[in-house]
Amino acid sequence: MHYKRYLLPSLCLVSLILTSCGGVLYTPPTAAVHCDIDPALLEPKAPTEAEGKTTIELWATAERQYCWRVYAPLVTAHQRPDLALSVRIHNLEINEGPLGERLMELSTRGNAPDIAYLFNQAAVKLGKAGHLYSLNNCRKKPEFHDIPDEFWTNFSDDGQAWGIPIDMEAIFLFYNKTILAQLGWTDSQIDELPARIDSGDFLLDDLIATARKAVATNVVQPGLALIPNRVQRTTIESLYVHGGGQFVDQERQQLLIQHNALEQTYSFLAALHRHQLLDATLAIPSFGDWGNKLILRDAAAHDRVLFWQAHASEFPRLAMDYQTINHGDINVQSDTAMLNKQIGIALIPATTKNRMAYTRLVNSGQYVIFAPQATGRTNQEAACDLFAATYNSDLLKKHGQKSGLITFVDGGFYLPDWFSSQLSLDSLIWLPPYFPKINEYSEIIVETGVRVELGELNASEAVGVAIQRLRDTFGSQIIVE
Repeated sequence: MHYKRYLLPSLCLVSLILTSCGGVLYTPPTAAVHCDIDPALLEPKAPTEAEGKTTIELWATAERQYCWRVYAPLVTAHQRPDLALSVRIHNLEINEGPLGERLMELSTRGNAPDIAYLFNQAAVKLGKAGHLYSLNNCRKKPEFHDIPDEFWTNFSDDGQAWGIPIDMEAIFLFYNKTILAQLGWTDSQIDELPARIDSGDFLLDDLIATARKAVATNVVQPGLALIPNRVQRTTIESLYVHGGGQFVDQERQQLLIQHNALEQTYSFLAALHRHQLLDATLAIPSFGDWGNKLILRDAAAHDRVLFWQAHASEFPRLAMDYQTINHGDINVQSDTAMLNKQIGIALIPATTKNRMAYTRLVNSGQYVIFAPQATGRTNQEAACDLFAATYNSDLLKKHGQKSGLITFVDGGFYLPDWFSSQLSLDSLIWLPPYFPKINEYSEIIVETGVRVELGELNASEAVGVAIQRLRDTFGSQIIVE
C-alpha cells in the first residue's frame, strides 16, 4: 500500500486526470528538480515544435526518489532527434490502484494515453481486457536482448508480453550494526554478515539464535529482535517458495500445495512464537500495511530493532527519519551514506545450506503500450522505438542506484551503493503467477500461518488444517503433494 498526500483539491485532481485544468497534467516540480531534469523539457510545447514528430503521451506515478524512471523517456527523445518524437510526461499524484482503474475506463472509451508505468497486476488486467499492445515483436529489438527470459515471463500472460521490465520492489533483511556491536560482534564480523548470508554460512536458524541472545541479554526488548515483513502474506509466501514450494502445476494447470515446503514455512513461524520473538503491536490489523510499516520504521530509526525485513526502497525513507530524529529538523535531506554506518541490508538468509539466500519480489514495474483501439492512435511502433532507446540509458541506471528498487539495465543489476549483498537471478523469488483463485488459495495459507504465530497451532497441526481447508475449498482443482 502506497501512501500519497493529496495536496490538490479533489475537484482539480479529477480535472487533472481528465486532462483538463488548462489541458496539461500537473507535474510535481520537486520530482523533476530531484532528478536534475531541465525544466525547459517539461514546459508545454508549441504546436510548431511538434510538427513532423510523433507525439507520445506517458502517464506514471512517481515520488521524487523514483523520478528517473518517469523522465528517462522524455530525456531520451530530446537526446535522440532522429526518433522524431514529442514526448509529454504526466506524473500523477494518484495511487497505483485508482490509476489502473482510470486507465481501464479511458481505454474502454478509446482515450487512453500511449504509455503508462504500471505494476504487474494492473497490467495483466488491462492486457486481458484487450487494451494493451502485445510486445512480443518489440522485445526482439537488439536493445532488449540482455533482459533475462525470467523477466519477460513475469511480465507476460497467455503467451503475450504486456510490459517492458523496468524495476522490481523487493524485500531484504535490514540489521542494526550498533546493536550487533553491543552483542560483541567486531567491525569485521558485522561487515562480513552479507557475504556470510550469501554463502549460506549464516542461516535463518542463526538469525533466530542471534535475536534470542539480544533479548536474553536485555540489549533489545522482546518483540524487537527479529521482525518478519509486516505484510504477512509476503513473508509466508516467500518462505513457502524458498522451501521449494510451488503455487501452480503449470503442466496440468492446477493449483498445487506441497506438504514439505508448507511444513518448513510453519516451522519457522512456530520458532518465532516459541522463542517469544514476535510483537503483536507491530502488526495491528486496523492500521493496515502502511500504518504498521510506519510504526516499524519509527522503531528502527530510534535504534530499537535488531533484525527486520522491509522493502529496500524503505532505506531512503528511513535515512530521512533517522536524520530528523538525530538533528531535529524535519527539512533535513535524507543521507543514505550516513545511515549506512548504522544500518545494513542483505539478502534474507536461507533455511538450509543447500538453498540460496533470497529476496522476495513484491511488485514488478513496467512500461506498457496501449493498443490502437484504446488510444485512437497508431503510434505503437514509435513507442517501442522510444523504449528501446531509453532502456540502457544513464537515467535508468541512476534510477537503480538511487531509488532502492531493483533495476536490470544493460545486462546487469543496478543497485544502490548501500546494498552489499551479491544479487543474482537465482536469488530472486518471483511473484505468484496470475491464476484463477490464487488469492483465495494464499489467504488460506496465510490465515493458518497467523494461527501458528499466535501459538494456536504447531507446525504439523497447521499443515493438516491448511491442506484440509484447501481440499474443502478447491476439491479436485488442487493437487496435494
